Amino acid sequence: MLRSLLLAPARWLTTKPWARPFIDRVKVAMGTERAADWAKTLRPRLPVSLRWHLDAVHTVPGEGVFFIGWMLDPEQALAAFDVVGDDGSVHSISERWVRCERADVLAAYPSESRTDVLVGFIAFVPVTRVGTKVAVRATARGGATELRDFSTVVPTSVLEWSKVVLSHVSMKHPDLARIIALHVGPALRALAKRREAPPEVVVKTFGTPVASPEATLLIPLYGRFDFIRYQMALFADDPSLRNVEIVYVVDDPRIIAPSMDLALHSYEFFRVPITVVASERNLGFAGANNLGARHARGTHLVLLNSDVMPGENGWLPKLLAPLADVSVGVVGARLLYEDGTVQHAGMKLEAYEPWGGMPILVHPGKGLPASAPTGRVAEMDAVTGACMAMRRDEYTALGGLDETYILGDFEDSDLCVRFRRRGKTTVMVDDVTLFHLERQSQWLMPDLEWRHKISLVNCWQHAQVLKGGRS
Repeated sequence: MLRSLLLAPARWLTTKPWARPFIDRVKVAMGTERAADWAKTLRPRLPVSLRWHLDAVHTVPGEGVFFIGWMLDPEQALAAFDVVGDDGSVHSISERWVRCERADVLAAYPSESRTDVLVGFIAFVPVTRVGTKVAVRATARGGATELRDFSTVVPTSVLEWSKVVLSHVSMKHPDLARIIALHVGPALRALAKRREAPPEVVVKTFGTPVASPEATLLIPLYGRFDFIRYQMALFADDPSLRNVEIVYVVDDPRIIAPSMDLALHSYEFFRVPITVVASERNLGFAGANNLGARHARGTHLVLLNSDVMPGENGWLPKLLAPLADVSVGVVGARLLYEDGTVQHAGMKLEAYEPWGGMPILVHPGKGLPASAPTGRVAEMDAVTGACMAMRRDEYTALGGLDETYILGDFEDSDLCVRFRRRGKTTVMVDDVTLFHLERQSQWLMPDLEWRHKISLVNCWQHAQVLKGGRS
């Protein structure tokens, strides 16, 4: 404190333009090295109560930089907190950041008096010219500054990076919608658009493939591979599936070997040809379906979850029938829970206020007893990807499901929106009944809270599509 008071007059002198010639002559007399040391000593310093740190600086190439850090400022001494680009441009972090809880920081500084527990922050700043290091500058009221360099990291896995970022986001945060819209959503979207190298793929067909299949049943497998046995028992008993190709897509390396074994045993028992497409890494729901579609040969494509079981024979011809009308793009089926109540009878979009008014997908009649089928074909906003049929060439022309959605949410509605923009309707037929065990693989995930946050991010992305944006 005494040292600071003694140096105050010298610091004041260095701020005056009329003193510049005198200061320059002093620097020459002192020599470059000693002058630099004195300049550093005389530079105004941040108040000791103002502490800050960056835990992570993640670069999203071409889009911006994502900062995760904390700041203790009990005296509200901070005037600005900026990132300085390689080109000298200055971009504010503090004008964009969202403050969040950091119990670890509060525990590390228990003596600090404060009224605000939101000492952490996250911020996605659109500064694009950044190298392997980035300069961050804190400026206090009165002009004192502190400049630090931090190493940058480019995330290599969208899934793993999302876990890191979303661990700092509370579903109860009052600015939750803003966090997703301005920070987490754009960063994850930009990272997901950066295509990884194609995975190694192994394709095996058990039995003689159908020569010219009318349709391909495309069934992704993750976590649970035992569903092959149950589905094949039902498929084998249905004469209307004789001219259908059955393709299982396995993008869970843990179950590739047992899935291949079970597919072989199922073919040997039921004598129905099966093709297994196996990826060395997880691709998410959209990626798995798109991979399978590239190996499909059917005129029509039916996306089918592994936990969806036909309730009767002859379901597929009825599902495909509406596609005889060229104005129909996507067809969905009625899905029931095991107890016979409705799980899916088409989907409607409704604004959800807890998520900032973003549209979510609701299931009319969900949980109610199923009424008798009428054969009615009803136009819907969307149908679930758990069972949806379309022409394969149109699916391919649209680019398939959007793989920038993470894991599996809203891709089905996104696809229906894109069909609608091409003048194609989405319909649901109520006399096609299947049973859906629903999310049997997702319940195997250890972090359901993170999964819920991912749904929110996907909801934000889908909202941008509904507004007319898709890049």
